[in-house]
Amino acid sequence: MNKKKMEAVDQMLSHLNHSNKLSQEQKDYIQACQTAASDPSAQNLKAVRDKLQTLKETEAGRSLDALGVLGGAQGLIVAEGTKALLSKARPLHDYYKHDAELADLLDEVRGKDKALRQEFSDLCEQEGRQFDRPPMPEREPIKKLPQSPLTLDLQGDGITTTGLSQPIYFDHNGDGKRTRTGFIDASDGLLALDLDQDGTISSGQELFGNNTLLNNGQRARHGFEALAQYDTNRDRRIDDNDAIFQQLRVFQDLNQDGISQSHELFSLSHFDIQALNLNYVNASDVDNNGNVHRQKSSYVLEGGTQRDLVDVWFKTNNRDLDYVEIAIPEEVTSLPNVNGIGSLPSLHYAMASDKTGRLQGLVETYLNSHEPEAKKLALTEVMFAWAGVAGPYKEQYATTIDPRKVDTLAAFYGRDLPRATGSNQYRFYNDKFQQLMDDIALRLNGTKSEFFEQVRWVRHPENHRWYGDFSSVARTLLDLAQSQTPEAFKSIQGFFSQVRDADDPFATNLKSLYASLLDRVDENASELPVGFDQLLHLSMTDKVMMSESDSMHSDAANDFMLGTSSHDRITTGTGTDAVYAGNGNDQITADYSGTKAIYGQQGDDIITVATPERSGYRFANFNEARRYSHTLSGGQGNDILTGGFGKETYLFNLGDGLDTITDFSLYSGDTDRILMGAGITLSDLSLVKDGQDMKIRIKGANSGDEITIKKAYADTKYSIEEVHLSDGTVIPTRAIPIETEGLSVLEGSNYDDTFRTGDKAVTIKAAGGNDTIVTGRGNDVIDAGFGNDDVVYAGAGNDHIKGAETAYGQEGDDVIESWAGGRLEGGCGDDTLSVSYAAAKASLVGGEGNDTLKVTTPTSRGYRNGNYKNAMRATHVLIGGKGNDHLYGGWGSDQYLYAKGDGWDIITDHDSLSTNKDSLVFGPSLRVEDMFWSRKGDDLSISVGSGPKEQGVTIAQFYQDTSYQIEEFRFDDGTVITNETLADVTSEVSTELLIQTMSAFDDSPGVSTENALLPTQSLALAEIVTTSHLLK
Repeated sequence: MNKKKMEAVDQMLSHLNHSNKLSQEQKDYIQACQTAASDPSAQNLKAVRDKLQTLKETEAGRSLDALGVLGGAQGLIVAEGTKALLSKARPLHDYYKHDAELADLLDEVRGKDKALRQEFSDLCEQEGRQFDRPPMPEREPIKKLPQSPLTLDLQGDGITTTGLSQPIYFDHNGDGKRTRTGFIDASDGLLALDLDQDGTISSGQELFGNNTLLNNGQRARHGFEALAQYDTNRDRRIDDNDAIFQQLRVFQDLNQDGISQSHELFSLSHFDIQALNLNYVNASDVDNNGNVHRQKSSYVLEGGTQRDLVDVWFKTNNRDLDYVEIAIPEEVTSLPNVNGIGSLPSLHYAMASDKTGRLQGLVETYLNSHEPEAKKLALTEVMFAWAGVAGPYKEQYATTIDPRKVDTLAAFYGRDLPRATGSNQYRFYNDKFQQLMDDIALRLNGTKSEFFEQVRWVRHPENHRWYGDFSSVARTLLDLAQSQTPEAFKSIQGFFSQVRDADDPFATNLKSLYASLLDRVDENASELPVGFDQLLHLSMTDKVMMSESDSMHSDAANDFMLGTSSHDRITTGTGTDAVYAGNGNDQITADYSGTKAIYGQQGDDIITVATPERSGYRFANFNEARRYSHTLSGGQGNDILTGGFGKETYLFNLGDGLDTITDFSLYSGDTDRILMGAGITLSDLSLVKDGQDMKIRIKGANSGDEITIKKAYADTKYSIEEVHLSDGTVIPTRAIPIETEGLSVLEGSNYDDTFRTGDKAVTIKAAGGNDTIVTGRGNDVIDAGFGNDDVVYAGAGNDHIKGAETAYGQEGDDVIESWAGGRLEGGCGDDTLSVSYAAAKASLVGGEGNDTLKVTTPTSRGYRNGNYKNAMRATHVLIGGKGNDHLYGGWGSDQYLYAKGDGWDIITDHDSLSTNKDSLVFGPSLRVEDMFWSRKGDDLSISVGSGPKEQGVTIAQFYQDTSYQIEEFRFDDGTVITNETLADVTSEVSTELLIQTMSAFDDSPGVSTENALLPTQSLALAEIVTTSHLLK
């Protein structure tokens, strides 16, 4: 397992990102954390809460788990397998047992509620004990020796026992340790002898079994051998003829707690027992609880009835211990405690049992030591004394292995360990001992912590894991962070370290702690509370460093570095570091390895992320530099910030002054960004091109806030790609409008620029790039440059626009010229729109007013090169709109649109390629029968209705040459008229009109004059007749 167990995703530990192995819920959670890491807005904080809740609901039972930890500059992933993390896991149950409320509950449970006691015991076994020791190599399991007492069937229904599932503890071998054991059921009893006459049966030495001491000082092999030593008359039975008979007792454990109370000890006569037979038969019967009935005999009641007397070998769990309760002095209880581990009692118990006071003194020495080496030495002695290991170091096993460490490990593990030799074993035992030391140190420090006293431990109702309720301590942590003192930061970091190291493989408590911290943030607040970002940086650092002079260097650890009010020189190491430089003009250099978060704070600071030597471009150093992202904040003052090869985040707040950023990225896909603080909106931002540099002004030229991005107009590799606003808005940096205040001539760059002007007339030279231009009421001259996707909104005024692919003239008499195609709209006013023949497709919309729309054609020289072919292949759409418009088509296949109410339009379309088809498309409210078709000289006239010719279309020079003709006339009902069918339409119309004209001169009764033509219409009839003749 990698030594860096946790590393951020964006702003903190990133290199353990196994997102490809994560579930979708985990990926969504990580993504939300990454977003909030660099932009901790209220909206993004809420997204993290929602994703965290979803993840908690689905995470139970997974072997991989992802922890995304929100921070002002960090997102965290823990994605290690359960097995890999066991070596770093710490016992969760120690913490909840140290909580005062639960400790009181446990005390009550010891003597009363057995069911609840079982629940806690099971938790220790399942949730804690498997993590409270580093795993040792697999060995043949040590046989758990069963414990043998003689049992009596008091009901005549056979011997009934309990199993290890019941929380019964009894000191079988008399060493003061009550072991979890199978035991006699409350309906039956144990044969006992109160040796010390204290009114209780305190151990197996006061029963008759394999723990009974014989007269020769040896332990009996079984219960019948133990009892036989009192058969003074050698008749193979114990009765009134033996002196011991009247002293024997029956221990009936009525409340099943393994402890004999006075009301649970009975004389033999109480049960009418007359004699105990010593002759037995061997057996190997195993009952349902795993207890073995090995030696069987009987006892005799008054009247001669016999019942079972059996030596039952109870199954035990020697690693599950409950020490005999003793009084713990106040001077011991005031010290930190650690629960019993392996075969050892709790530290409090061990100190109280040590009459010499040495162990207590060693614990006090450890707690009062401040130097790391002194604390390590003191803790080693504490562990030796606690385990009962004494004496100086002696070389053993032909290696440098310290046998005291092996013996201590054996005591903590509750079993003997292999005594192999060799360098591998030396490293193994040293590593395991160090892990155990870290574990004990954590508990000794943590349980005294004022923070842990505020944690309430809760058991999850579904997955049954214990986790901390950190709601109270979260408030304390935030209040402490707001004090902004080094001492506070050290305390906070220590607490986070203890929680992080003590957590389970699922990071249950870190999640709970971060959720509680998030709850302290107002979802509607525009800014995070003071100190919140520092809290989150502290949560993943290994130590807090404070500069004691003007220079400070960190190493490979994850450090939280605090500068002074002087001019500091700070150099970070290769770890994941957070730097708060303080006041003064500081110079901070960050290594490219490891994620960094650097805050210059006050003063004119120089912050630089180092990049590898040139050889790094070809080797691993370059990839290492690209892998990590950094957060740089100059703070107040005129700062110089130089980013690295990764995806950098730059922070800027109102009042931060004049900052200069140099950011070079080799790959265009690496997105750098600037995070604007609260109170900065898009309307506050403007761009100024200063040679090759880009300046972002905040709230105008005189505000004192400005960001210069060096060489941004020289090469896209120096660009900052995005600007994030505090309301969640994300915009491309080049979409910020060009500064226009006080300028009449605006110049753009070869990149994508945005111009927004007021009502003053301006001249805009946009140059290259795909630009967006919005002007006001002035008479503007706009050259959109040579980009392919320029968009211009000209506003009111008589504007002249060139080069835009999309242009909206809006109000005024505008001239719009384009060579890129796209869509041109004149808007209101008498506009002139033209598009180059080279544009493969274009739409020209005149709008209101008398407009001129034109597709240019190549010069005669074009026939000898590609210009002619381009013009012939192009297709255009021309829409005159309302007003009397003139539309000039090109050499391609053009389409003209005419709607009812559009006025009278004139179309001139000249192309010589017979395969091209031009079309005139009429709007949905116009039908063939609504149109009046006629010839005027060489022009075709199509008017709407038979009234005055105020609406319609003239096709110029239609009868002069077929190259001027429109090939198709299309109607919305599907009707299509071509040149071949046009004569039929004009003939029908002419005949009808002739009848109507003639009726105007008929005064006969019954002849209607309603449809009679006016004089002007009569003149038109002559034209129709001529047209009909010509078309035929």
